[in-house]
Amino acid sequence: FGSSFEFCRAMINGGASAASGADYQKDADFFCERVLTDEFWDQTWEKKWHKLNLSREDGNIFVDVGVDHMLESVFRAPQRNVKLFRADENAGSNTTPLHAYTDGYSIVINQVERTNKRLYDFCRALGDKHFFHVFAVAYLTPPGKQAVSAHTDDQEVFICQSWGTKKWYLYPDAKLPMRIYSEEMVGKEGAIPEHLLGEPTEILLQPGDVMYLPRGMAHKAAVPEDATVPSLHFTITVPSSDFGFGVLMAYQLQSMLTSTTLTAATDKFCRTACTRKAFEGDTSKLQEELEAATAELAKGVSLTSIQTNFEGRMARQNESRDKEVEFLMDKDLPPFPRELSKVRLVPGVTIRSVSGVNVIFARDDQTLDTHVAPTATDLVGQLSSVPKMAKSFTCLDPFERMCVFFIFNRMKVVQILPPGDDPDWS
Repeated sequence: FGSSFEFCRAMINGGASAASGADYQKDADFFCERVLTDEFWDQTWEKKWHKLNLSREDGNIFVDVGVDHMLESVFRAPQRNVKLFRADENAGSNTTPLHAYTDGYSIVINQVERTNKRLYDFCRALGDKHFFHVFAVAYLTPPGKQAVSAHTDDQEVFICQSWGTKKWYLYPDAKLPMRIYSEEMVGKEGAIPEHLLGEPTEILLQPGDVMYLPRGMAHKAAVPEDATVPSLHFTITVPSSDFGFGVLMAYQLQSMLTSTTLTAATDKFCRTACTRKAFEGDTSKLQEELEAATAELAKGVSLTSIQTNFEGRMARQNESRDKEVEFLMDKDLPPFPRELSKVRLVPGVTIRSVSGVNVIFARDDQTLDTHVAPTATDLVGQLSSVPKMAKSFTCLDPFERMCVFFIFNRMKVVQILPPGDDPDWS
């Protein structure tokens, strides 16, 4: 039996139900109308958390995501953007996302909008209207599991729940700074001391819910222990620590250093290398040069110059993303099971035994011993030589079901048949 596995990665694609340009604009307009209200800007933005519900009927794109969409994204996303976590543990590079998921790991896909046209257009529209640049992250967590412990982020996020439920623990009274820069994040390299966190506020998110968290607010999340289905949510992310006026001033000053508008004296001072000797003896002349250069540079920093510099930088960043989106959307994907695919044992293969999590496949005088998660043993028992539609197999976790079929197909014990006369399937 062969057992080679290809590394899988990616998230949602317009695939089965591609939307029109009007739909893309409707997605963003609806979000702005319901979430980004005048009251939100005045009372919530960068200040406090906020939760509300957006119904499917109103055009919430996040509750329209299907299992096939997630599988497509797992395969489409660049390897660098796919992370696998289980209780703060990173799965490393010796596994695949679908293998890791069946072992209790969450699949996190950074910049997931680059794998999905509808989600990408949604993020671009929000950026054009309010934020200059917006990206999305997908978090798929198995039932009863947790990815990471309490931590802070350097971004404003809108958490959009798609599947299942997730319980959030927010720490609005934590003795930690808000409106943080990137280097001020805590909880990712080590646990935050309990006395700094304080008592949590518990929030349960269900499909259609949206929750805003300002950067710097400590939080953690987990799928409830009694859950029987996975949780999927997307964070619509505004990289606000990079948008702070202090950072924008630094970028503007940096751009001025290579401009041709500085006086010769200031240009010479700024280009002079700093050594220990510079701070020895009489430094009064150096101080005068510093004050003169600072005064000249300050005159070049204005709201208009900051805006021009920032918009130019964001335009270049968005242009770079456009090119990667085009590349990723043209990427050839390996065959993988879809919900309408038909699944059966490879001709000649039988299941000799299923004992707990141990499974023995047989073909002629050969056997293959493997194991599955406890939640998948009933699924294995339903396999036979008769083709059966993938989604009709009983399994509480529909994503785990497809992971198992994909893994068994790569082990050459299960055959995936196309839902129709699709030439891409064999």
